[in-house]
Amino acid sequence: MLQIYNAIKDRLKECESKFKVQGLSPVMHIDYDKGQYLRPQDFEIFPMPAVFYTYNITWQDRPGKTQLGTATIDLKIVIPTSSSIAMNSATLSEAEKVLRYHLTVHSCIHGLKSPSVSGLRRTQESDDPSPIGLHIHTISYTCEVTDNSTHLLADYVDAQVDDLVIQGRIGAKNFQI
Repeated sequence: MLQIYNAIKDRLKECESKFKVQGLSPVMHIDYDKGQYLRPQDFEIFPMPAVFYTYNITWQDRPGKTQLGTATIDLKIVIPTSSSIAMNSATLSEAEKVLRYHLTVHSCIHGLKSPSVSGLRRTQESDDPSPIGLHIHTISYTCEVTDNSTHLLADYVDAQVDDLVIQGRIGAKNFQI
């Protein structure tokens, strides 16, 4: 999934002008999700807005040493907020800005594909109101992934060796391990 991860990073970089036209900051940081926004004391400070990436794949074998996977890719959009963005708050314009941000990220990513990954299709969205001072929004995508890398293991033998004696000579010295 490194290939699609890199494609997402490249696409968001290419789309910087889409954000700027709407008066939005482009995505400043893209990373694999390790809980950075939940435990900032355990990580280096990251610039925001940020997008964090996770995935899950269910694989099925296909003929010819190929596997076909159904993948779910979650993009967590992390945006700093200065106050409540509830729709009935005094910061309705901030709420609209956050919602435009979600839509802009989605417009950049939807349909993105690579040679081994079909186009990403949005399947779900959700908000996480828990972190104070941050707005977290998750957009989930699905796609199909083709992997034919199992041919790389064709000549690989995985075996346990109980007793292995290695003998040899280094220069004038004989050795045995």
